[in-house]
Amino acid sequence: MKAPYSLRLVAAAFLALLAWPASAQEFSNTDYIYSRAQTVTQGPALVYPAPLAVSTVAGNVTDLDVRINTLLHTWPADLDIMLVSPDGTNRIIMSDAGGQADIANVTLTLDDEAATAIPESGTLTTGSYRPANYQGTGDTFAAPAPAPNVTNTLLSSFDGVVANGTWNLYIMDDAAGDYGNLVLGWALIINGTTVNSATARPVPAHVTSIGAGDPYPSTINVSGLPTTGILDVNVRLDSLGHSFPDDIDLLLVGPNGTNIILASDVGGINDVAGVVLTIDDEAASLLPDGTALVSGSFRPTNIGTGDTFTAPAPAPSGNTSLTVFDALNPNGTWSLFIMDDLTADQGAISGGWSLIFTTTPTASEGPGSLPTAFALYTPSPNPIVGKSALVQYDLPEAATARIEVYDMLGRRVAVVADGAEEAGRHTARLDVSALASGSYVVRMTAGSFVQAQRVTVTR
Repeated sequence: MKAPYSLRLVAAAFLALLAWPASAQEFSNTDYIYSRAQTVTQGPALVYPAPLAVSTVAGNVTDLDVRINTLLHTWPADLDIMLVSPDGTNRIIMSDAGGQADIANVTLTLDDEAATAIPESGTLTTGSYRPANYQGTGDTFAAPAPAPNVTNTLLSSFDGVVANGTWNLYIMDDAAGDYGNLVLGWALIINGTTVNSATARPVPAHVTSIGAGDPYPSTINVSGLPTTGILDVNVRLDSLGHSFPDDIDLLLVGPNGTNIILASDVGGINDVAGVVLTIDDEAASLLPDGTALVSGSFRPTNIGTGDTFTAPAPAPSGNTSLTVFDALNPNGTWSLFIMDDLTADQGAISGGWSLIFTTTPTASEGPGSLPTAFALYTPSPNPIVGKSALVQYDLPEAATARIEVYDMLGRRVAVVADGAEEAGRHTARLDVSALASGSYVVRMTAGSFVQAQRVTVTR
């Protein structure tokens, strides 16, 4: 049934207001990059690696997309592409994709939030895709490339790394007889936090007998961050290994005693090694219950009830979301309590753990002074695959700002912010946990100023 005319008109009016101010910074390498030496021999691209210097990004990566500009090839499945960050983190972002059909002038945006993965055998066409590696562990890259980390193909693996520095793209052609070009080079689209992640430290887990980890707790002392409140916090566990992951219970406690069970009784009985987990409310899925843990981003997950943590740990609060830390002062000692609740198995978080904060900026933060114009920025992430997203907006003067969310029939479904605020850049959390999949309009009004952004919720 068609929507009543008045509702359809309202929705159309909101869409007409859509604008796209940059909420991320883009850096490009426009070298004409041969995927091979225009001969029948296989091997590395002529520009190998293709470097890209990033600067002016504040802090660490919070979201990263890669754009491959104007790709041509007579057998795309020959291509293997690896991205390496300034700190050496690497992932194969495309391998053995696109089959054998010739392509010309195709532009690919690789984005974890895309609806589909790069096709394995279908013809490549311009669009946004999730990274994919159909070769698995068999790809090799010529020196000076590092050994590929084939744990996963997620671009979220770069979340938390320092954005500024030289990024490198390594392109290999792994079979003879075909060739191609990357005519207009490649680009990174980076969102960065205004605050670096807190320092990680090694956290060995408990060994063969039931009980607490060592150290217990493991702590991170956070200082120097704005006291005006946490907008978002994620937790990264680096290089987790265990012979029975289901035994592990993890409790995070903030400086004021607020706590949440990050993970409990997940991962089943399958041995794991070298797994990197990012615990993030905005992740698409929970940690698996009975299947093997793999590197990636997941929401906090507590299977069942009844977990106990020995002193000095507090009693678990029952909170199930990292949003319990929102608006708190991040400075102080954060504690991670690790319990192993069964005997005979062992493990460690050999790479330690990290906290990644997004905080409300103070009035003195940033390279400039106050904003010069009203603005509403695209919610991040977009599409939203988890329970929430962050919405940033600028006020050049003190004003009453109202941010509302409407569905495509023009019905208001949520209010993100409503009240008098000081001049500056502000961030609010958009909770979509009660919204169905689909497109929505986020609309801001402040006096006579009106602007809207479109956002997609994906379940």
